Amino acid sequence: MKEHLNITVNGKVKEIDFLYYSHLSAHKYNITGFVQNGSDTSVYIEAEGTPEELKIFIDYIKNGPLSYHFEDMQVEEGELKNFGYFKRTKDREPKKKKYEFFRKILSKKK
Repeated sequence: MKEHLNITVNGKVKEIDFLYYSHLSAHKYNITGFVQNGSDTSVYIEAEGTPEELKIFIDYIKNGPLSYHFEDMQVEEGELKNFGYFKRTKDREPKKKKYEFFRKILSKKK
């Protein structure tokens, strides 16, 4: 039976391309879901797999070659979404803030 986990990894993980690292790890351990940058220095992961696969995936992230960049990791159970694959996305926060920033700059140039 599959389970769903919401995982937040805090630390200097954005600086080391943690999205790519967790994406490769997910494929290695048959995990589906997604990984994306959080609104701060965190990375957010939604992962689905069997309890055994999820345990191995989390252990690998916690103890793998990039683990020394972490400060902490929060893991919470979530509602199963039946993801078909694992993907990387850009940002957890909507891009609205970026668009507002550019809209302000462009409106000043008029």
